[in-house]
Parts: sequence; structure tokens; C-alpha cells
Amino acid sequence: MVAGMSSAILQGVPASTLDTDLWIGLPERQSIRLINLSLSLGAELVRSTVVALRDGSLINFLYRVDGLASFATEWRRAAVVQLHGF
Repeated sequence: MVAGMSSAILQGVPASTLDTDLWIGLPERQSIRLINLSLSLGAELVRSTVVALRDGSLINFLYRVDGLASFATEWRRAAVVQLHGF
């Protein structure tokens, strides 16, 4: 799920951000799976939870978001929106 400022922007808040936060429904101990997938798709590892895509976009993987319900609960309530044509 898209989270953080990127989520607010997708819902119409006039703002900007330097990265896209993706809340992942996996325990952080499985983060290597996302890193390996990202690298296999041509991304570059910037930090342990951040990758840079080929176009320079930064993706920050989140494994916990404080102040919200569980990932499964929020997933059921999430709105579907367009992001870069997807």
C-alpha cells in the first residue's frame, strides 16, 4: 500500500515528496525478498529499506506504520488509485 505523503498526494493534498513510501504486508525480517526483487528489476540499493529505480525515483519500504490498524485491516479499507498509470 502507498503510505505517507505520497498517499496524501494521491488523495489530492497539494504537496510534494522525495520518495514513495510502500507499506509492505511482510515482517521486516523478510525485507531481503523485496530488496532482491528490486535489484533484479534494475533498482539500486540506497539504504536497507530504500531503493532507487532506474528513473531515479526513490521507494521506501515500510514494514510498520504507527497510528494505524494492522496491514490486513488497512488493506481491506484502502482506496484504489492510479499511480504512474497503474
